[in-house]
Amino acid sequence: MQSITETDRYSLSQIVCQKIKRYIIENQLKPGAKIPSERDLVKILQVSRTVIREALSSLEMIGFVHIRHGEGVFIREPNLSPVSEQLLFHWETNNLKLSELLELRITLELAAIEKAIQAGTDEEFKELESLCDELNRDGHIPERFISLNMAFHRALVRFSHNTLYIQLAEIIESFFTKLERLVLKTDSLEAAIQGHIEVLNTLRSRDAIAARRSLKLLLDSMRLIEK
Repeated sequence: MQSITETDRYSLSQIVCQKIKRYIIENQLKPGAKIPSERDLVKILQVSRTVIREALSSLEMIGFVHIRHGEGVFIREPNLSPVSEQLLFHWETNNLKLSELLELRITLELAAIEKAIQAGTDEEFKELESLCDELNRDGHIPERFISLNMAFHRALVRFSHNTLYIQLAEIIESFFTKLERLVLKTDSLEAAIQGHIEVLNTLRSRDAIAARRSLKLLLDSMRLIEK
């Protein structure tokens, strides 16, 4: 980490943020690791303690570090929650096309199901089996179908064991749940229920091509539309 020079044109706190991030990357520091103290950062970067504190506060606000008073500053586990709030605000204020977000969801779930085939366990797939049993029993009630369908897709992404997929899926789901004008439309609840069962069967067989095909058919058969 080098000191800040007069040629730097951005605000000092922003520059310090970038310097700290670069330090973490170059030293391959992992979550839980402690970064240099405020006093050390002042000496290294040759800026005031106020600037250092502003930078650290910014990094903490976006979930990059955690400040423990009296102990120091530590790298946090990856967390997209602060980013999700910004994305949700951006999507809502810029009237994101629903079709574009649905395309993103489909792309994400198709990638997740391939990972789920590789990383998912038979025990985890039993959770999907339980959800399919509930769909068979209660899925003809629209409100129950919507709830069970969301749980099914949430579990499917979770079984990918890919943290980024899971967090992105949560952001997309948060956006949909905020839009009260949306309703789920499907030509046949019975066909949609059987579609879920087919996805489960392809997961059990560990057939990636069949799994992607069955999931795509299921997602295409159900559409979110505006009231």
